[in-house]
Amino acid sequence: MSSVRSGKHMHRNARNNLPNRLEIPSNSLTPSSSAPSSLSPLIVPAPNSSNGSSATQQQQRLTTELITAMGKTTQQPQAEEDGCLFQNETIKSVAVPDGEDSVEINPEHFSDLERLGEGAGGTVTKKINVDPEPNIHRQILRELQFLRTCHSPNIVAYFGASLEDSNSSIAIYMEYCEGGSLDAIYKNVNKREGRIGEVILGKIGESVLKGLVYLYSKQIIHRDIKPSNILVTRRGEIKICDFGVSGKLVASMAETFLGTSYYMAPERIRGLPYKVSADVWSLGLTIMEVAQNKFPFPSILSPIELVAHIANMPAPTLDEDYEWSEELKDFLKICLEKDGELRPTPKQMLDHPFIQLSSQRRVNLKLWIKQVWEWED
Repeated sequence: MSSVRSGKHMHRNARNNLPNRLEIPSNSLTPSSSAPSSLSPLIVPAPNSSNGSSATQQQQRLTTELITAMGKTTQQPQAEEDGCLFQNETIKSVAVPDGEDSVEINPEHFSDLERLGEGAGGTVTKKINVDPEPNIHRQILRELQFLRTCHSPNIVAYFGASLEDSNSSIAIYMEYCEGGSLDAIYKNVNKREGRIGEVILGKIGESVLKGLVYLYSKQIIHRDIKPSNILVTRRGEIKICDFGVSGKLVASMAETFLGTSYYMAPERIRGLPYKVSADVWSLGLTIMEVAQNKFPFPSILSPIELVAHIANMPAPTLDEDYEWSEELKDFLKICLEKDGELRPTPKQMLDHPFIQLSSQRRVNLKLWIKQVWEWED
């Protein structure tokens, strides 16, 4: 199966050449970073041994909730020869993208090949013990429940999950995107003294907007759209990843302050309620960054100055170093509308001429990503 790589996390997010940008701490209980947290091992809170039986009961309750979130049911222990045991249940075959044959997931058949990066939920190959904090537990449950029901060509595919280390951690098996992140891609193109053209930028916008529309149909707002959370497969498919800070929308609004601050919409930085259009702002910044090979805001600002700049200063515009189409300039202008109430939704942005032109083009993205990394046939 071409999309799967041996390893507990079948997903690539190059982080070796990240730009010297300022990281702004969020209110998350774990360190913020630009690597995909949803692909990290998510930890079942471990009991405090001093609490005795009550702690054991709490762990059992949490484990049961996690099993339910993954669509599993507890059964009587089965023999090892029946297959890989998952909390007294054999892990069944799971569906894979593009109609390929199903694959049986057995943790014993996987090994850690390399550390792919760090995310809000921990490093991709490192397991972190956490306390049974209710908010963290709810986030894990929410993510597992969503991943089980997520089926979109514009979202990184989920293959399954298993409890490991005596039920103290969860391994989540995701699609491996060989082309890496847009962050790594545009930096490699820049290193070769090139830039990504508007034809490809249009396909990026088209794919991400469709992914966001799908998320919104599930009442989910992503809240962390940025170049490192948009991945490309060997076939040239462009997909969104990382739902570690995603959240349910309540009456189409959300009020929490999570995600990477320098991609946040102004209303989020100000602590105001925000809508799914906040993701459109982040997409605008992402496309502008990829187009120009640099982050749109001044990198010399301190964290506080950068937050104030995003919230209070005019939105960035494309450099005049190149000739940009009117369609792209207008698309970015609308994405980067400072007033969240006036900014369109992802579904509305699909009707923009820049995206409509893209949808009419037939582009060989498989050949493009091959040329980016100079892959052999």
